[in-house]
Amino acid sequence: MAKAVTVEVDEKGRVHIPSSIRHELKSRRFTLSVKKGRLVMDPVKPATTVRGKYRGLLKASIEEIEEAQERFVAANRR
Repeated sequence: MAKAVTVEVDEKGRVHIPSSIRHELKSRRFTLSVKKGRLVMDPVKPATTVRGKYRGLLKASIEEIEEAQERFVAANRR
C-alpha cells in the first residue's frame, strides 16, 4: 500500500525519510532519478546478491567498505 508523507529538504540538501518507510524498503542505498518532474528512489540491490561470474568477488560488506572510506577521508583531512 502506498504511503504519502510530506518532508522538507534541509539546508544541506538532506531529506528525512520516516522510519516506517525505511523499514519497509529494507535498503540503505538508492538510485535517485527524476521522471516527469517527480523524484524517484529505487533501492539498490546489495552486492552480495550478484550472480554469475562476479559472484563472490566482493569479500567485504558494503558497511566495511564505507567505514574504510570514512577512515581514509578523515585521515587525509589532517
